[in-house]
Amino acid sequence: MIHTNKMSIGTNIKQQRKKSNLSQEKLAELSNISTNYLSRIKRSTDDNMSVHVLISIANSLDTNIIELIDLSISSDSKTNIKIKQLNNEIFAIDKDKIDNVINLIIELVKNINY
Repeated sequence: MIHTNKMSIGTNIKQQRKKSNLSQEKLAELSNISTNYLSRIKRSTDDNMSVHVLISIANSLDTNIIELIDLSISSDSKTNIKIKQLNNEIFAIDKDKIDNVINLIIELVKNINY
């Protein structure tokens, strides 16, 4: 089972933003979201955060979505390594095709879980 920690998402975004020497306003601009929305994400008060927004933020920070959401699969480190490898492959896909790939993966995971 995949576990995410909403509080860590905001913390991870803030840490990556500071590492990149970006203001909150500049990161919001680069990610094509409002500063207010980025602030809500940071405070973990937005339950409707989309994968597309996280990808946009990750791209703006020159990192990957796995680093932002801090995914972990139980205590299985081999699985965690495979997830990071998959993320790196997804991150390398042409931005015009990424939505299709994400939708396919989501559908595949849904079908596996049923």
